[in-house]
Amino acid sequence: MVQLRISNPTADLMVYDSYGELVALVVTTTQEETTVRWAIRERARNLAWRPHPTTRFYLIVAPERVYVWKDVPVIARRANPTLVGDIPRRLLRGWDVAGIHPLYRDSCIASVREWLTDLQAQRPYMPEELIPEWIREVGLIDAILDGDVIESAYARAETNDVA
Repeated sequence: MVQLRISNPTADLMVYDSYGELVALVVTTTQEETTVRWAIRERARNLAWRPHPTTRFYLIVAPERVYVWKDVPVIARRANPTLVGDIPRRLLRGWDVAGIHPLYRDSCIASVREWLTDLQAQRPYMPEELIPEWIREVGLIDAILDGDVIESAYARAETNDVA
């Protein structure tokens, strides 16, 4: 069954599984030195802004950390993240090699999209040490296997906007 792929105004990336089901909303941020408290407020603000579809995962990717909510209903706006993980080495290495500074929003979105796409496509062939423990622990890797990562039209418009 093919599902209509929506564009969410507060998510930068939408991640689908191999059946075309939306499994994750991903928000990227250039905010440095983030905390759990900050992430909770950011998620609550995003969820209050517009209605969100129900997804298994909600991620906020910051330059140093990834905040993951798993199976937390959107009505639980002030919920603690299920897990807080360090930015994967592969993502950091990609920023260094490409000369990308994670504080540029469009670069951050592109890097996270590439990283998630790599995880989806290469999981069966990827050495375990390249997959951070927290990704395996929370079940994200299995949920997105052979799926698709779509950049939100809202994110594209926002990063291409010239002020």
